[in-house]
Amino acid sequence: MAAEERSSTPDIKRCCRDLYENDLLSLLMQDVLHPGGEDLTIALGKKLQLKPDTRLLDIACGAGVSAVLIAAEFGSRVTGTDISEKNLSKARARAEASRFAGLIEFLPGDAHDLNLSASSFDAVISECSFCTFEDRSAAAGAAFRVLRRGGRIGLSDVTIDGELPADLDKLIMKAACVASAMSPAAYCDLLEEAGFVGVEYEDHSYALAALVDKFAALIEGWGAIEKLCGCNIEELVGATKDSVKSWLDRAYSEVESGRFGYAVFVGTKGGGRDGL
Repeated sequence: MAAEERSSTPDIKRCCRDLYENDLLSLLMQDVLHPGGEDLTIALGKKLQLKPDTRLLDIACGAGVSAVLIAAEFGSRVTGTDISEKNLSKARARAEASRFAGLIEFLPGDAHDLNLSASSFDAVISECSFCTFEDRSAAAGAAFRVLRRGGRIGLSDVTIDGELPADLDKLIMKAACVASAMSPAAYCDLLEEAGFVGVEYEDHSYALAALVDKFAALIEGWGAIEKLCGCNIEELVGATKDSVKSWLDRAYSEVESGRFGYAVFVGTKGGGRDGL
């Protein structure tokens, strides 16, 4: 079965870059901007069997939260890549402030064309980002190329069953960056077509529901947050409090109905199309 493709534009990439660069949102969410937070990152690391001698690539690493956590939890050597220089600056500062700076480096890079040596990593992760890439097949192929034979990839991402409801498009673009989410089967197809074998997934939709709950709690404190931070949230997000609350209510109902979900995908590099 061919991987399910949805149109993805540069606007989606800019949306997600802006979301992860937003200092106010990072502060309010304690830098945990993907479903499942640190617990799911650690669970993904265990599925990948990360160890102190593991060389790990974190694609679309954001502000480096997962990279530092993995270095601390598993002792792995971590390279993070991101298209945002602002995020990379945050990530480097975070690493330097930790006790694990010697295990971590951050480099500018686009997931579609990683400027890294072939077969140079033991594992690759990408959390809540694959659905935003303009060419997901190219991104999967790039991840395959930089992994050694037998290396493993681990993705966590939003899933969708059917078409995105039109009235949720703005919410998805502005708040969750999942305008191009795919079905679980399509993510598996994508990895298999890149050459990965033994691809499997686990459902973690509870994590998406919890993140929507967290956003909803922030909405309840809209006025207090504006006073505390001296900002106009409506201008920042391009929507009123009532409209955001309405979208979040709808999003939660879509999660409960099973239309929206969240899953972890893991695969192993086989012989593959490039023979590495």
